Amino acid sequence: MNLSQAEKIRIYVLERKIEPARQRGDKLITIFAREIHAEMHLNAPIQAVCTAIDHDEFERFANVQLLERSAQKRSTKSKWVFAIQ
Repeated sequence: MNLSQAEKIRIYVLERKIEPARQRGDKLITIFAREIHAEMHLNAPIQAVCTAIDHDEFERFANVQLLERSAQKRSTKSKWVFAIQ
């Protein structure tokens, strides 16, 4: 199955960030675009991370609720704060 880059990013964030936080019992998680971009060694611009996480389906996919979105869209300074369901 060929996954889109956005799907790969969403899966990475879920598996590497959200699920471990959920298992620890964390109620909130902060995600930084620059960290995801660097950890995944993406050749694509930072916008790929921002677009994947900003997409409406991400909250449903990861079972989280967006509480805060800061910085300009598609920026290395982009940050999201999610409530973990």
